[in-house]
Amino acid sequence: MTQGIAEDVKPPPGSGLSMSGQDLVRQTEKRRLHNRYYAKTMRNAVRKFRAMENKEEAEAYVLEDAGYIFKSGKRKCAWYYGQFDKGILSVVLELLDRSYLTMWGKASPIRVCRAMSSILNDNNDDNGLLVGRWISPYTGGRKPTKWDGSVEILERYRKTGKSVKYGQCWVFAGCFTTVLRCL
Repeated sequence: MTQGIAEDVKPPPGSGLSMSGQDLVRQTEKRRLHNRYYAKTMRNAVRKFRAMENKEEAEAYVLEDAGYIFKSGKRKCAWYYGQFDKGILSVVLELLDRSYLTMWGKASPIRVCRAMSSILNDNNDDNGLLVGRWISPYTGGRKPTKWDGSVEILERYRKTGKSVKYGQCWVFAGCFTTVLRCL
């Protein structure tokens, strides 16, 4: 769109909208970029899925919402990822929007991984998803060994709008897996 045309765009009279032509163009471009990002992501996921030789492993890689997380060497614990649960996608998209990424940055899987890794960790009280704590006391939160899935953590974050206390490496890993599988 040329700038002249964008300036002539006005909301319908009586609609209650006060969007300028420039704002409308930005909103439209933002939606277009979102659609391109998700279409590209889905194409890549489907291509990787089809390329996997063992179809059972491919389904486990993409579709399983439960699995094991290893902690302290060979000890494993069951973890519920819950990437398909109701409300999880909205929390994940909220986290992605809170990242430093522009729309173009969101088109890069590498940048998305880095941004989500950062936003999952509450660094310097930046209201990330989880507060890390490796020693007692776990005052005001839950002991990391008591978590068994990502859904409760993400829902708690959505309800309170505050970082969830507390997580350790395997809790961060479980939440990170949920977020990336969800995207």
